[in-house]
Amino acid sequence: MNRHLFGFLALCGVCLLDGCGGTSTPPPPPIVATQLLVRPATSTTAAGTVMQFMVTAANGSGTLAPSYAGTVHFTSSDSQAVLPADSKLTNGTASFSVTFKTAGGESLSATDTLATSLAGSADIIVNAGPAAVLSVTATSPATVLIPFNISVNAVDAYANLATSYAGTVHFTSSDPQAVLPANTALNGSGNFSVILKMLGPQTVTATDTLTASLKGSTSPINMVSNAATHLSFSGNPGSSLTRQAFGFTVIAMDAANNTSTGYGGTVHFTSSDAQAKLPANTTLAAGSSNNLSATLETVGTQTLIATDISSAAISGSSSLTVTAAPDLTITSGAPPAGAVGSPYNPHSVRYCVFFGLFGCHTFRFGISDSFPLAASGGVPPYTWSWGPAPGSSLPPGLFVANPGNFHCGVIGAFNSPKPACIYGTSTQLGTFNVVLTVTDGGSPVAQTPTNYTITINLPPPPVVNTMPPPPPAVQNLAYSFTFTAVGNAAQQPFTWKESGALPPNLGFSNTGTLSGTATQTGTFPISITATDQFNQSSVASNFNFEVIAHGFATTGSMATARRFHSATILGTGKVLIAGGEDGGATAYASAELYDPSTGTFSATGDMTAPRVGHTATLLANGKVLITGGTSDVSEAATASAELYDPATGTFTATTGGMTAARASHTATLLNNGRVLVTGGDVIFFNGVQNPTIKSLASAEIFDPNTGKFTATGNMTAARESHTATALNDGRVLIAGGSDGAVGNTSPVATPLASAELYNPAT
Repeated sequence: MNRHLFGFLALCGVCLLDGCGGTSTPPPPPIVATQLLVRPATSTTAAGTVMQFMVTAANGSGTLAPSYAGTVHFTSSDSQAVLPADSKLTNGTASFSVTFKTAGGESLSATDTLATSLAGSADIIVNAGPAAVLSVTATSPATVLIPFNISVNAVDAYANLATSYAGTVHFTSSDPQAVLPANTALNGSGNFSVILKMLGPQTVTATDTLTASLKGSTSPINMVSNAATHLSFSGNPGSSLTRQAFGFTVIAMDAANNTSTGYGGTVHFTSSDAQAKLPANTTLAAGSSNNLSATLETVGTQTLIATDISSAAISGSSSLTVTAAPDLTITSGAPPAGAVGSPYNPHSVRYCVFFGLFGCHTFRFGISDSFPLAASGGVPPYTWSWGPAPGSSLPPGLFVANPGNFHCGVIGAFNSPKPACIYGTSTQLGTFNVVLTVTDGGSPVAQTPTNYTITINLPPPPVVNTMPPPPPAVQNLAYSFTFTAVGNAAQQPFTWKESGALPPNLGFSNTGTLSGTATQTGTFPISITATDQFNQSSVASNFNFEVIAHGFATTGSMATARRFHSATILGTGKVLIAGGEDGGATAYASAELYDPSTGTFSATGDMTAPRVGHTATLLANGKVLITGGTSDVSEAATASAELYDPATGTFTATTGGMTAARASHTATLLNNGRVLVTGGDVIFFNGVQNPTIKSLASAEIFDPNTGKFTATGNMTAARESHTATALNDGRVLIAGGSDGAVGNTSPVATPLASAELYNPAT
């Protein structure tokens, strides 16, 4: 063997001798194609432009499979695309060309013609080509002399909107009398109003002002006259109850469904419901007539028809579903008993004054002196009436009011329509049998009467007011004090009696007045009783009446020396002393009670926090509201508040604090039992200079029912150390104060002469 050939074979790993023990290396397995990779030359193209792409057969890792010899078929989401014919790949790959014609996001797919799972695709963004034509469209028919819209779109050769077009278009029409838009710049597309005046088929043409070949026209628009061809119904509710009137409008329409404004004919009404109550013959002014009504009485689908009395061809109809009106029922139940001389059925109501996204945002509470009436079924709205049952009479002073009457209380939202109700102030004792009747709004009406018994009882016996107690008389000075009692007008005037030894030269009249000139000092236990016009007597109220010497007299001392504290007279006649500070500006949490009957002070529970510059207000429930002030040497005001309960001698924090921290403010009890808190300062000034002093104009309301504070309207001026006085009419007089602490160097404060009024009603 040639030694050169031997060496070559040896290099190739071929063993030439038997038993040499060597093995040959097998060739690698061929790469099997599992996908077709479609790779466009670019990710975007223009409609009508030829673009290149490559298809490669590959395995799952994207490695070329050169042994692939299949045939691929091409598809696209673009139905207008020009695609390659089915083709084989050379050594697993090949290049092709495609032309897309539809603008937008399109796809190109390649699929093996035999193994359809062997496939791949790519996404292409196709942009519209340059504008080739103006597409002009309009709705047909249209009415002469009435404006209608045409749409103009600049499109490329493949009907894609050419958004890049920004030329100016000029309008013409086959109608020489047409009212057309002026030359207008078009950003790809636009809508325009035109008026044509000639009947028959007409066209409108839009032409680019620079390129005359770039234009387009509408299809022939059938222009019709405004003469009425049919009648149309508007406002049909779609469904109705028997006996329920519903409103509708009849309109004369032309062939293009525009109102025939020149029509003035008369229409006659008929219905598939033989029992229907229909409008009389009606002349349509300027082509329409509203405020028409009908009532259908037969259950089922019924038709309402309008026909021109001179031309039966001009007509129209409308259908609606009729259901039977449910039975009319009174649902409010029997009216409650009342009391002579008292408003009927006083009760608390909770109503919404502000609705938010998730329902009612703000609730208020009030008192309603009425009994609401309610009904269901029938045909709303309802009206109410009553009369005496045979052998009886109506309760004198009570009345029935229909919905919306201001005497009836609020239900639901503050501005909701008020319901029907029974209201008034009964003036006579007794039992009264009445017939209450509700009448619905149907045609014919339905009525439901119900017999009720209303008992008018005696009012509660009078209650002698123990607050304020009679003030002490001063020896040898004229004295007069008139006691009062709780009771309604029918119970008055009260007859008064007194028992117990009165001071010499003082007398008591049957009108409740204790008067005279006392000549002897001391304490005189007396009992006072009031009797009303129904001979009902109050429980005797006991008082320790004092006659004191003329001038000031010392009394017991407090357990703690304090200043800037609060002092509040309680319902028991004792005085609550709370908080304050010592000479070193250390605030106290302690409190004590002064007993005027003994002239002594005694300890009571401590406040929840030390306070100075706070307020203390006696509430209608006998508790004392403590608000604000400052607790420490920083002098910064606090927003916390607490309540003192005389029954337990303890202080507890309110449910929520004030909306603002305040000191040197006011807290005034309103007629409705709430407390108005106004103004104050963010710092309690006791002589230490402080540059952060700032008066407040804000105000808030404390509600004892909820234990919470809510903001109310701001004062017209920021004030601290002012006064707030409840007036007899329920308003509050705010007077004086300063815009900061007087005596502070910076900022400098100015005392105020201004005053303002707070109205709780608003």
